[in-house]
Amino acid sequence: MWFYGCRAPGRSRRLPLKERRGSSPRPRRPRSDSTTRPYATAAAGLGVMAYGLVRVEPWPSVFGLTLIIVSQLWQIDRFVAIYEESLRHAAVAGS
Repeated sequence: MWFYGCRAPGRSRRLPLKERRGSSPRPRRPRSDSTTRPYATAAAGLGVMAYGLVRVEPWPSVFGLTLIIVSQLWQIDRFVAIYEESLRHAAVAGS
């Protein structure tokens, strides 16, 4: 079993973390409101849906569920944008 810092036979030395960080530029981090907004929307949707379920009314329940689903789709879209941006940065750093 090889521990960090020990070299396995036939393997090159691992670079210290400081040297690895400078090798390629980091992708831009998204603004914090773009990552917290979907959670706030989902929380509001959960509250509306809970109200509709307690009062046994279909429209608040459906509207709350729609808010939850839309917020999750929004979050997935943000993750795809972050992933595509990191691929772009890797392509620029690789060339």
